[in-house]
Amino acid sequence: MRAAGDDDVSVRFFPNVSHAFLPDTVGLMSQWPLLPAFVTSPSVLDVLGSWLSAHLAATPAKG
Repeated sequence: MRAAGDDDVSVRFFPNVSHAFLPDTVGLMSQWPLLPAFVTSPSVLDVLGSWLSAHLAATPAKG
């Protein structure tokens, strides 16, 4: 993204969270039915919410 000219990039790693943002200590798709619930990881929601609040507040409205 930076190579394409977007300097506003953040990268975060969430241990024990799957690519679907579900808490997952195993990391295998075959184990998904065994996950406690299909609920987005609270740590992901916290970081995503903070990022969106900071970036949407800083973006002027278009129109």
